[in-house]
Order: sequence, then C-alpha cells, then structure tokens
Amino acid sequence: MVNDKELIAGRYRIEGPPLKGGMGVVYRAHDTRLNCAVALKMVPPEVAQNPELRHALEQEARALRAIGSHPGIATVYDLEPGDGEVFMVQEFVEGVSLRDRLSQE
Repeated sequence: MVNDKELIAGRYRIEGPPLKGGMGVVYRAHDTRLNCAVALKMVPPEVAQNPELRHALEQEARALRAIGSHPGIATVYDLEPGDGEVFMVQEFVEGVSLRDRLSQE
C-alpha cells in the first residue's frame, strides 16, 4: 500500500488517490528529481511475480517507448521494481481517462 508521505523508489511522491487501471492501480505522483508530475502504474505482486505477465508488462513498456512522442499515447519514462511490486513511470496527462471518454461517446 502506498501513502502520500513516503517516496516511492526514493523519488516519487504520491499526490492523489489511486485510480483503477487495467492491471493494477495508477497514481498521480510528483517526480522530486525532475520536478514534474508523472503517472505511476503500480502492478500488484501476484502479477509482478508471474513471469508471463511480467514479460507482457515489459513488452508493453518497450512498445510504448518505440512509438516515441505521440499526442494520443502517454510517454513511458521507466519500468521499476518496487517493494514487492513493479511500476511503470509514465507521462501524466491531465483530463479524463480513456474509459471515461469512451463511455461519454
């Protein structure tokens, strides 16, 4: 569990409540080293410890990085092991989630 007082990986401070993601939860966080908002996509231990699912997450991160800068895709900055979890560090994009946008249309 993450709280807003601790730093994740020594540099990310959680700034908001968790949002449900496809494979876990996503937090808005502040990167204290680069002084910017990021999204932390936290993958629970049962997923992170499954070699097939871990490989799928790594492939997702590589595929998103390969796309480069695109207005419809959040940039991936890093994929990091956490304390029993793995998390992907992505560009934080202000606005509604894709799920909310699709449900409005």
